[in-house]
Amino acid sequence: MASPHHKQPTAFLNHGGGPLPILDDPGHASLSKSIRQFAQSLSVAPVAVVLVTAHWLEKNGPGVTSAANPKLLFDYYGFPSQAYTLTYNAPGDPALAARVAGLLRGAGENAKAAFVSHALTLICTAPGFDRTHQTDRAWDHGTFVPMMIGFPDAEIPIVQLSLLASQDPSQHLAMGRALAPLRDEGVLILGSGMSYHNMRAFKGAGVADLNAAASAKFDSWLSQTCTEVSPRCFHDVLLCVIHRGDCTGNCSRTSRPAHKMGQCSGCTRVSPTQCCRAFVATIGRGRRSWRRRRNSNI
Repeated sequence: MASPHHKQPTAFLNHGGGPLPILDDPGHASLSKSIRQFAQSLSVAPVAVVLVTAHWLEKNGPGVTSAANPKLLFDYYGFPSQAYTLTYNAPGDPALAARVAGLLRGAGENAKAAFVSHALTLICTAPGFDRTHQTDRAWDHGTFVPMMIGFPDAEIPIVQLSLLASQDPSQHLAMGRALAPLRDEGVLILGSGMSYHNMRAFKGAGVADLNAAASAKFDSWLSQTCTEVSPRCFHDVLLCVIHRGDCTGNCSRTSRPAHKMGQCSGCTRVSPTQCCRAFVATIGRGRRSWRRRRNSNI
C-alpha cells in the first residue's frame, strides 16, 4: 500500500461502450490494454481511488458514495445476459467519502465568503458544494468497468463521485482544485467517460471510416491542447473546449449548452464526460492521462 505521502497521478480513462470491454469484445481490445497498462505503470499502489463518473449527475450538489460494500448498477440495456450478473467486490471507503465531502463543502463555504467579499471572480466560485451529500448509490459502469480491467483483484477501496447536472465547467474545475490535496494522501483520482461521444454518428451505413477519422482528429487536437498549453492559459483553454468543443475553429454553440455542452460541426458533440476530463486535468494538469488514453473513437 502507498504511503500517505506518496503523490498519486490523475488520469482520464475511456470506459468504452457499456460492458463490452469486460465481455471480451474484439473492438475494445486496445482500449482494455491501455487501461491495464496504465494500472501497471503506477509505481506505488494507491491507498484508494476516487472515481468521477460521467454517468452520474446531481442537481443539488455533488454526490459521493459512502457505502462500505457498494453494489453494482447495470445502467445499460440490450447486452448479453452475463452483462447483468457481473460482480466486483472491491470495498467502499466511508472515511474517504467523508473526507471528499468535507473538502468540497469547505470549498463551497470558502467560495461563498470570497464572493461576498468580492475577493474572487464568479469563475472561481463553487456554488452548491456546501450541499455535497453522501449516498449509498451503487457503482455504475463508468466505475466498475475500468476498475475491473485495471484492478481485477478488487482490493483497492473506491469512492464514486458525481458530476453536476448543470455541467458548468467552472464548477467542475473548482471541484478539481478542491480535491487535489487527496493526491498527496495516496489517493488516485480518475475520470471515466469518452471524449468522443457522438453516438448518433456511429450509426448508419458507410460512416464508420468518416467517424473514425473525425474522432482521431478531435483526440489529437484535444491531447495536444491539454498537454502543451502554458499553465497561465490552461484554465481558459479548458473552458473553451467544454463550451465550444473547438477542434476545427468551425464550432457552433447549441441552444442548450447545459445539455450538450457545445456542438462542433462535422466533428463531435461534447458530452458530460468532457467535464470529467477537464476536472481531472485541473487536479494534475492531466498530462499523463492525455498521453495514455487513446481509442476515443470506440
